[in-house]
Amino acid sequence: MMAGRIVYMELRTGWKGLLIFGLLILVVSVGMVQIFPTFRDSLTEELEGANKVSLELPDEQGGNITLSWESLENATSYMVLEDSRVSMVTARIKYVGEETSITFAKDFEEKRYYAVMAELNKTSDSVLIGIASTEEGENPFEELMQNPIYKSFTGGRTINMLEVKGFVTLEFFSWWWMLAGLFIAYL
Repeated sequence: MMAGRIVYMELRTGWKGLLIFGLLILVVSVGMVQIFPTFRDSLTEELEGANKVSLELPDEQGGNITLSWESLENATSYMVLEDSRVSMVTARIKYVGEETSITFAKDFEEKRYYAVMAELNKTSDSVLIGIASTEEGENPFEELMQNPIYKSFTGGRTINMLEVKGFVTLEFFSWWWMLAGLFIAYL
């Protein structure tokens, strides 16, 4: 009974500190969720012109891949380049012609990139229509999450920083001790 009175007396005199601490927790919690879309968009890059190129992958190995793209009004022919790197430094020509869609066998396991170029009729320059990939973009935090320190912090659970739940979990729980320190310092 005595402990209850002591807690009551402390709350009567220290309610301002508890209120400030509660407001800080609320602002940080709500603010982190508001920051998330900007954070995610800054880390995930869409391939250039990806909305103009469509890549349909087979369910099993050895099936056919269909690559199609939007046509350009002044294009006389199209060229498709294939590479295992997005930089297209070692690209090889996969197709040259007038069609806006090609189908070919999937005879590889690794990630591949396909760049579609258009040859314009009045110039000798090629114009990039878009780039497509056989796999989804990588999570930039994947390597960080494999760190034993983060694994122990998350209890071995898989946390994806590109989802709201994972972002709030790591950001909020990395800030709470500072907020608690502010509260204790206020007392």
